Amino acid sequence: MAVLLRRRIQEILTRLQCYFVGRRSFCWLACIGICLSVQLVWTAWHATPNVDEVGLLAAGVHHWTEGRFDLYRVNPPLVKLAASMPIVLMHPKFNWSNVRNTIGARTEWQVGNDFLKANPGRVMDFFRVARLCVLPFSLLGMVVCFLWGKELWGENAGLFSAALWCFSPTVVTWSSTITSDVPAAALGAGASYLFWKHSRSGYTQYGSAAGAALGFACLAKFTCLILFPFWLFWVLIIGQGSWPIRCRSVAAITVVAILIINVGYCFEGTLNRLDDFVFVSRCLAGQDSLLEGGQGGNVSSESWLGSIPVPLPANMLIGIDLQKLDFERGTSNFLMGEWKLGGWWYYYAIAFMVKEPVGTLLLILLATVALFRRDSADAVLRQGKWMPYILGVAIFVLVSSQTGICRYLRYLLPAFPFLYVWIAGTVRNAASTWQKSVAWLCLGWSAFSTLTAVPHSLTFFNELAGGSRWGHYIVADANIDWGHDYGYLKAWIEQHDNARPICIDLLPIVDLQPLGLDKYETTLQLHIRLQNPRLVREGWYAISAHRMHLDDDFHRFFLNKEPFQIIGGSVYIFQVRESKFLGESD
Repeated sequence: MAVLLRRRIQEILTRLQCYFVGRRSFCWLACIGICLSVQLVWTAWHATPNVDEVGLLAAGVHHWTEGRFDLYRVNPPLVKLAASMPIVLMHPKFNWSNVRNTIGARTEWQVGNDFLKANPGRVMDFFRVARLCVLPFSLLGMVVCFLWGKELWGENAGLFSAALWCFSPTVVTWSSTITSDVPAAALGAGASYLFWKHSRSGYTQYGSAAGAALGFACLAKFTCLILFPFWLFWVLIIGQGSWPIRCRSVAAITVVAILIINVGYCFEGTLNRLDDFVFVSRCLAGQDSLLEGGQGGNVSSESWLGSIPVPLPANMLIGIDLQKLDFERGTSNFLMGEWKLGGWWYYYAIAFMVKEPVGTLLLILLATVALFRRDSADAVLRQGKWMPYILGVAIFVLVSSQTGICRYLRYLLPAFPFLYVWIAGTVRNAASTWQKSVAWLCLGWSAFSTLTAVPHSLTFFNELAGGSRWGHYIVADANIDWGHDYGYLKAWIEQHDNARPICIDLLPIVDLQPLGLDKYETTLQLHIRLQNPRLVREGWYAISAHRMHLDDDFHRFFLNKEPFQIIGGSVYIFQVRESKFLGESD
């Protein structure tokens, strides 16, 4: 009996071994997907709404209920619609009194706060459900990294690139919100992967799929429009095959992509004449731009271009114009202790180097060294494996060139999948066993760094920056503080009854009432009441990391003071034991 039982167990183990060996990559990819999902759900469940989410959710609900796309036009509708669909089914109350359709209007945040006020007690439920609806975009990005890396370099490389996606704090942070950066990265990479397969098939297969995927990518974020000229250049200049086939390929991809874009906007304003639009940016309005003191205009109105029907939805073109206006107007940006109107071309390079794990940075170094090895470079060029290199660099250059707004590392996310596929070649092309071992150790380092930061991935800074405690001295704003930790702050205040009186200094664009923080005095209210902004009153202060870097004496006082406690890495608690006027010695 014992012999028979042992034999049966051995047979079962043999069958299981055969099953898993044949599906090894699938099993490992499933493990990576589960790990990513746990990080995302944990983060999405606990983080309070960030600044952008407030406007995006309300805009999505407005799209569904009003059948219009004129709210928050600088973001295409796909992600907003996906996130807000279950919210509409939850029968929320609406308040659209502040929706404006006037030229250059940007009322999405005010409308968002109105929407939250109209639904007290349901704010976190809304955002938790909405975030869960967009998590599959991140899983799609992981799968695309795996498939492309596997086809280029092999199975291990595919798993390696998927793991890099899973263990990026930036990816985890923005995958857990209803912002469009991660969906755009996933869809853009998926479209490029299908286009790559289309080019390798001699432009006979995958063309329609690539065009459809490109349309969905552009419905996620306008940055993906860069793929149109890149693919055109690739097919007509670099591509092989007869000219008729290549021209038909370009036409088919373009038609399918534009059709998908118009379907996403329900053909709203499609084929309007170009001179029917009133633009506000310098690029499209010229001297009538809002920045020039005008009321809006159209540089094409006096030329033959004005009579051309635009094959894109009206609100897409207006949204691009408004986004361009934002970059032309610029903002006051912060980098390494310096405030500047406009930005720096190297901002995103520095932000990436302090916000991504050191292990990933070392892998980039290894991949760069491998790229300059002659045998490796020749293999890449000979086998047509260099599309991810070029696309990643193109997106990085495009984002870095827009120096008017240098505040958000997430703008660089569409380049991340191409970066990870490129790095995956390090594992495949490493010259020796020890180099492969170093690569896997670096991946382990990145995994450890990322997992220990959850659910506060937004405040992650690597060891080179000194962690979140010192990282905000290098880059601030949405790279460390975007309203996500305010729920933790509220819980801390309620648990510490002795921390009174307490004054809060948080992002001014966030309405404190839906978060339950409106009953606490703000620094602005304090200064008005005391009629002396140079007086630091005795008591407790909760100040967000970004606000501490404002260029005034009050905030510099706290920037140089040791905090009593740090909430989530982005909110600093200070205790002032006696009132003092600024300028006095500590």
